[in-house]
Amino acid sequence: MTVVTADHTTPSTEDVVHSGEPVPVTMVAESVRVDGVERAGERPAATGDLLGVGGRDLLRVARAVADRVLLAGLRRTPALHDYPTTEVKPLWPDGE
Repeated sequence: MTVVTADHTTPSTEDVVHSGEPVPVTMVAESVRVDGVERAGERPAATGDLLGVGGRDLLRVARAVADRVLLAGLRRTPALHDYPTTEVKPLWPDGE
């Protein structure tokens, strides 16, 4: 899976360096449904299926699209994660 985005928009006025408008996001993977956006840019992206996905949710959406999310409550390690991890340690009580 590949995700491409930006950290900020750059307005066309000289007196503002960065602005807080939403930025385009592109996700490419076999499991991603293709929307109608055909060009990269802020205006074309405003018509895409990812419109409204905030920065806090972007990684969760990407993991879901890539089928890398564990079922709620499933724990493979002592620590609770909502994503698969390669650091799998048995959940044995101390001393066993």
